[in-house]
Amino acid sequence: MSLERTGIPQKYIDRLRATVVNDTVMHAYIFESDSTVDKVLLAREFAKAILCEEHTGSACDKCLTCTRIDNENHEDIIYAETNENGTVVDKEVERIQGRLKLRPLVGNKTIVIVPHADTITVRAQNRLLKTLEEPLGDSVIILLSENIENLLPTIRSRCVIYRISNYNSVPDSEYMTMAQELVTMLGSKAPFYKLVKIIEPIGSKRQEVISLLEAMEYVYRDILVGKSDKKRLYKRQYIYDAVSVLEAAKRDLTTIIGIKADYMLKDVLLKIGGK
Repeated sequence: MSLERTGIPQKYIDRLRATVVNDTVMHAYIFESDSTVDKVLLAREFAKAILCEEHTGSACDKCLTCTRIDNENHEDIIYAETNENGTVVDKEVERIQGRLKLRPLVGNKTIVIVPHADTITVRAQNRLLKTLEEPLGDSVIILLSENIENLLPTIRSRCVIYRISNYNSVPDSEYMTMAQELVTMLGSKAPFYKLVKIIEPIGSKRQEVISLLEAMEYVYRDILVGKSDKKRLYKRQYIYDAVSVLEAAKRDLTTIIGIKADYMLKDVLLKIGGK
């Protein structure tokens, strides 16, 4: 039942579990989702499912392998590290490639987990591409991303991609109505003072601001997947950029103490396109 603890919808769990049960685990994956999904936890639980000594398609959470992975000291699980600027650079990819040249130390596969794959430099991505083009049968690489468009098309084409949406329900209609109006106005380059009037009822209440940001993200995603008749009015990159701004703001609002929610919301509108 280990994958269930990730909180992602069951359909993704069933697909991942089936690859383990059917022995069809591929050499490389991209897990893309917003910040509401703990992607490192998901990658770790998938790794446990692959390596668990019980071989049931899920992790038992009891064997030595599962325990070591939970404690982050399993010899065959490699985590990519970022530099002081928060970027995965060429030297780090080179380190991982050197490790992959060795056989797994205790299990049957070496699993590489790359948090913040969005930050991999182009040079490092080109180096990583060599490994993806000539995969080793005893290795699995898992790239974790909030915006898959930051990865080279050649990288994406060589990975199994899971775009994980954690939305289980539509945001409250009050926020959806406001979000739809804001998204429309932003798309038409409405003046900033008009946008500010729309958000005045929200004020500086942090949770209400977060709810509005989530609703806006929901609207953009609907446009992106064609559930809205406005799709032809927006370029894909514009939507990706807007969602990235919303994700960054949500992350800051939930992690930074003392941040002013109303200022953050206005900053979001300016970054997306308010004039």
